[in-house]
Amino acid sequence: MPTLMIVDDEETIRRGLALAIRRLAPSWEIVAQLEDGFEAMKVLEKFQPDLMIVDISMPGMNGLELIGIVAERYPNISQIVLSGHDNFAFAQSTLRNGVTDYLLKPLDRQELMAALSKIQQKLAMRQKTENERSSSQRIKLERYVLQWISGEADYSELLETGFRDIGWLLDGKEFAVMVTLESAEGRFPEPSQLEELQAELWERFGHIHQLFGFYVGKFHHVLLIEGNDLPIKAIRDYWTSESSVGVSDNLVLFEHLPEGYRQAMQSAYAEQANMAQGTGARSDAEANLKEERFLEAIAEENISLTKTMMQQWKEEFLHSPNDNAAWAQLRFYRFLSVLLRRVRSRNDSGLSLQVERETPWLLARIAPPVSPQLLSRTFDEFMERINVQSVDEKPDNRKVVRAAKAYIQERCGDPELNLEQVAQHVYMNPTYFSELFKQVSGENFIEYLTVTRMNAAKRLLRETHLKTYEIAEKVGYTSAKYFSTLFRKVCGLTPSEYRDQV
Repeated sequence: MPTLMIVDDEETIRRGLALAIRRLAPSWEIVAQLEDGFEAMKVLEKFQPDLMIVDISMPGMNGLELIGIVAERYPNISQIVLSGHDNFAFAQSTLRNGVTDYLLKPLDRQELMAALSKIQQKLAMRQKTENERSSSQRIKLERYVLQWISGEADYSELLETGFRDIGWLLDGKEFAVMVTLESAEGRFPEPSQLEELQAELWERFGHIHQLFGFYVGKFHHVLLIEGNDLPIKAIRDYWTSESSVGVSDNLVLFEHLPEGYRQAMQSAYAEQANMAQGTGARSDAEANLKEERFLEAIAEENISLTKTMMQQWKEEFLHSPNDNAAWAQLRFYRFLSVLLRRVRSRNDSGLSLQVERETPWLLARIAPPVSPQLLSRTFDEFMERINVQSVDEKPDNRKVVRAAKAYIQERCGDPELNLEQVAQHVYMNPTYFSELFKQVSGENFIEYLTVTRMNAAKRLLRETHLKTYEIAEKVGYTSAKYFSTLFRKVCGLTPSEYRDQV
């Protein structure tokens, strides 16, 4: 139901207008009736109606001032102006502020209904366009998320933008990943169970801001969770009897979600493998010692020892206790967990970076369910790809990043600008370019692009009289609301507040 707000200092007009709308256009919901512009500004953020009907002549903040502020801060709100004066020049000035209609008092009911109908049709078209765009975005987003978390491609920067486009502000302190697999009894998760799972999470657990779930073939669901102080232990305990459910640890950065996927998969397979003492599992102390030795070999760039220890991992895939198929997958995801979590935290050698760079290649060739034989063959190829060439030793890296930054600064106003486009400009693989850019510049691609756009926006706010939505478009944002939210998050002030200060 579309919503509207009436702002007029005469109570009889407010009441009469509301009564006429309720009788003749019952599809509209009147969310507020206010007597001046100041009162309207106090509640605009709360209600954000689809339409405002504003009287021009009001004490304090008059209607012309109000519609100008609304057009600047809330460009998606339609406005109808009421006036007792048939002044063409005055009407023109209101229309320049985005006003949809200029109606004279006393109101003609047919003109009012025609104006409401026109705005309602406009809203319906906008909603249809947004629904189609949202559906298309979600399908594309699901594909990118799956390719990202499975290691097929590095879409972290692209996905941050994609999630924001569907309403995720990514302002939570923590993230987590939850997966459901084929059960030990051979039952596959059904698509309908994903909606039930999300509903149950919303109902039973607090601190959750957003959920994004999708169905991966017939094998498993993946659910991305964002929030503050996520109750991971409580979530795990609640599903402890479900051998096919796995939950990651709390993750503090969005870009760590692929590691969370590995943790969740490992958790689910651990339940299925029944890793209790007596099944052939080594003790945690022994496993941790082996992992520490593995990481030391990488840090010391001892490629011979690194490959020897990787061969030992492979042997574990091939010789699971009691021929337990889940064991091989569990050990594989444990290995990935060590690679992606521990190696990244100790990224201080050429071999360490090379191992990390080749990990997406490994992940792209493994999708559950996997056989020990497939793991073994893929692992052999992975070991052959490892070498000691360090990205730090290449002399042209800084020149490449400088060229990329110049390209970003030149094209930051393009809303389609993304990591892949910039990587193509400098003739690099996107995954490799992403790693190189962060290593050389100390910030990732999306952070640099955002700061570049915000600096361009600041310059326009200082040097021009462009409206907020016009500046948003010039610096690469199709949504003025999202631009304003991001500007405040990055700069500490809204665009209007920044302009007032300078």
